[in-house]
Amino acid sequence: PEYSRKGDRIIFSSQRSGWEELWLAQNNGQDVGPVTRFQGTHCGDVSWSPDDKRVAFHSCVEGSGDIYVKDAKVCLSEGPSCEIEPCCLRRITFSEYDDFSPSWSNDGNWIYFASYQSGHVELWKKELEGGDPVQVTQGGGTYAVEDAEDGLLYFSKWDQPGIWRMPIEGGPEEQV
Repeated sequence: PEYSRKGDRIIFSSQRSGWEELWLAQNNGQDVGPVTRFQGTHCGDVSWSPDDKRVAFHSCVEGSGDIYVKDAKVCLSEGPSCEIEPCCLRRITFSEYDDFSPSWSNDGNWIYFASYQSGHVELWKKELEGGDPVQVTQGGGTYAVEDAEDGLLYFSKWDQPGIWRMPIEGGPEEQV
């Protein structure tokens, strides 16, 4: 489960429909409904946007795992395309490699994610409105959080204990 930044809603992965989907509920457990309707694929690794209007998540719809962004509301139609609300679901990554663990930049314009694109797990980022993914780390990385006050990106690594940091705009990595 992942609470919204305001704390008023919870998004979580569940198989209550017979498929592993994302579900949304009020923080008191009321008004539960499906956010995705992929019907047969894994959905998880959810991250709320800074404005609590969207969520980024990992799913394996077309083979390898990719990152998707969806409006943070219940999907009223059947199937993954949300026919009633056609803009509510967007695929962000299109890689033959697994992309997972999405997180948002503080301004909501970028999605950080972990990927095997370089041959081992590194952090990448992609602008929400398009463009190619940009590799962020060189020595491994799995989950990123921006700190707007100090201009640093904090992250974990797949195969090393501890928390690491580096300048958001790039630079040397150091263990905290």
